[in-house]
Amino acid sequence: MKNLFKTTLAIATLGFSSLGFAADSAPVEAARLLDTLNLQRVLQESIETSLDAQIQRQPKLVPYRAVMLTFMAKYMSYEGLKDELVDIYAKEFTGEELAALREFYQTPVGRKAIERLPALMGQGMQMGQRRVQAHLGELEDMIKAETERLQSQQQSQQPAQQPKKAK
Repeated sequence: MKNLFKTTLAIATLGFSSLGFAADSAPVEAARLLDTLNLQRVLQESIETSLDAQIQRQPKLVPYRAVMLTFMAKYMSYEGLKDELVDIYAKEFTGEELAALREFYQTPVGRKAIERLPALMGQGMQMGQRRVQAHLGELEDMIKAETERLQSQQQSQQPAQQPKKAK
């Protein structure tokens, strides 16, 4: 009976310790995944693609491109964001899931996805911007109508002022 209790206790202890290890492996696996994704390069390319799209829409920003890149490097660099990104991934995925993702991204299809991601994101942003631009008049009309509705509502909620009596 004593041996059965000791064996059960040992198995339970091993089970709980492996659960703790699995939970703690998520940040390590998240960091490995970010490295596999070459997120430093992807982030830099995404920033440049996004900035260039903004400059294309607003050409007056051309002289400020270097300044904006310097600013982004200061606040949006991979090294500056890495710890927070690791936390984000570790909260959303288990260590096992992150390891599986890393394995996928090491395959030829996964590597291709990594290589194409910045360009795909840039194309998606440009597509969205074109669609908004094409319908900007409609948005302006909607905003104008809502402004009028809110003003009317505000006026109807104010108590009517009584005219002042002459003395």
